[in-house]
Amino acid sequence: MNDDENFFDLTDSHLFVGYYPLIIAISCEKNSSLNDLLQNKNNIKTVFGESKDKIYAQLILKKINTLEFDEVTLFLFEGVKGSHRFLSKFHILTNSLKYKLTAEKETNIYLNGNLYEQVKIAYSIPRKILLVSLGKNSMINIFPTDINGRIGKQNFVIS
Repeated sequence: MNDDENFFDLTDSHLFVGYYPLIIAISCEKNSSLNDLLQNKNNIKTVFGESKDKIYAQLILKKINTLEFDEVTLFLFEGVKGSHRFLSKFHILTNSLKYKLTAEKETNIYLNGNLYEQVKIAYSIPRKILLVSLGKNSMINIFPTDINGRIGKQNFVIS
């Protein structure tokens, strides 16, 4: 996260919990400097890259909710705008045009406007994929899920 004054590494503290709209959760200990900063921010800019100087993508997020747990605060942010340099501007334009023309808007979720770019950025961040199993008697189903994560030591969120 970069707010022109502070730079925080959110690699281990952010959770991707929704994509329609894009929802990113950030958890931190209540007595941390990150918690103090996020309490006073309505919008943040998250950047993704190898270093402060080599940034490949950024997401502008607005705070929509704050939840308190025992030792942790969970901040929920909704995507406002995303931009990236994964592809050239020409490829971004042609892919966007192709998506608008060929997306199955009636039978599938259609990510309108900049939301499509935001979701591409969110899915480009490495994260754990968990298997959830549900069963009854001898029947069982296993579902992979990647829109989830641990909040502190005793809580978990799954979308």
